[in-house]
Amino acid sequence: PKQTMISALKGGVPPWGQDHNGILYQITEAIQWMQAGGLPSFNQDFCNKNNGYSKGTIVQGDDPNRPWVLWQCLEDNNRFNPNQNKVNIINPQNGWIRYPVLSKIYGNILYYDKDGQLLVASPSVQTEFYVSSSEGNDKMGDGTMKNPYFSISKALQQAPATGSIMIYLKASDVHYLTPDGKLNSDKEIDHTFDLQTKNVTFLAYGDDFLDQATEWLNKHTNNIGLNRSLVGLTRPKLIICWTYTSSLDNNNELYISGIRFTRLSGTSGQFYVNFWGIEIEIDRINEMDNDPYHVNVIEGWLISGGHYSFTGCIFNKLPKNGLNHFIVGGGDANGIIELNFSFSNFFVNISNTTFLYIIENVKINSFVDIDTEVPVIPNAPYNQMRSNVIEFFSKPAAYHDHVEIINNPAPSYKNLTTNFQIDMDG
Repeated sequence: PKQTMISALKGGVPPWGQDHNGILYQITEAIQWMQAGGLPSFNQDFCNKNNGYSKGTIVQGDDPNRPWVLWQCLEDNNRFNPNQNKVNIINPQNGWIRYPVLSKIYGNILYYDKDGQLLVASPSVQTEFYVSSSEGNDKMGDGTMKNPYFSISKALQQAPATGSIMIYLKASDVHYLTPDGKLNSDKEIDHTFDLQTKNVTFLAYGDDFLDQATEWLNKHTNNIGLNRSLVGLTRPKLIICWTYTSSLDNNNELYISGIRFTRLSGTSGQFYVNFWGIEIEIDRINEMDNDPYHVNVIEGWLISGGHYSFTGCIFNKLPKNGLNHFIVGGGDANGIIELNFSFSNFFVNISNTTFLYIIENVKINSFVDIDTEVPVIPNAPYNQMRSNVIEFFSKPAAYHDHVEIINNPAPSYKNLTTNFQIDMDG
């Protein structure tokens, strides 16, 4: 009423109308914005006073030319401004991920372009490739099952610059991964390749046992990847090659100073490598075990900044002696390696192995070993491979530094407080 718009000192009646209307205006302004289709954008003042955004929060980017860029928070107390992240990366960045979230597992055909727009790859863009060292050809092949490539590097070169890529390796084939493309062999060999921001999955094809198990399991169970951990598969083999490296001594003369493994490299924190049902071993293992130079390995196979997962894999022909021989680590000492072991993975002859698997200054984000019972498959001798991952990493020489187990996060928004002022001009 009119009398509430007059100061009480001049005969007006409280509550003061201007205050009352101001409160309603501020409240309904936000409601009007939401009902008009608006989304909350990142607010640094809110973030600082609220101890960071909570897990599950979705905010809009602050670029007026790209209103379609949305970010979802993946952790509580996140104070990082997502607008500083790259808009075309589908992997998490600084506790935020692009929304909607794209799958990293099955070789999606959706991707974000350099402007952060969600696009669909045309049929001419391949995200699945078949590779066979016994039947493939890099010059004449097209990466299909009927006409596979010879080398893994050829498939990676033909793949999109980012996104999820599936590379099928023919069962029983052998692929040599070398640091320099050279090997003391009369056979052709595979070369290494920078994965950049790719999410690459290696898995087998062309095995009757695998095809039967896959068909049955897909029909009777939802355990993805379980068929890769079955006994009896003819797994493709990746042989990790290495070479000696040299340095100059005080007299400016060369000497053997280390060993360099083939490296699976990429953009730190933004590349993923998944191995499903693959056998992995080290080349010239006898020479390494009897190394006359007694050198350190200065570059591991799995390096910092990468995310690696193993499902139903076998690790064979590992070093038997020399605590200086490590397989995981090297490169960026401040980087992070994420190792995941799911379903059953088996390390061969670990009782005779005393090498250092993980080198100093490398932190493991997550360590998962899931032993899942395989359902009884009628009229087929299928059984699950025994897993000894926990047993292997329990060995004193298996790792150095520490392994950190990531527990389930706290319930979302439990840290949310609202008793503070917000700078709406920020």
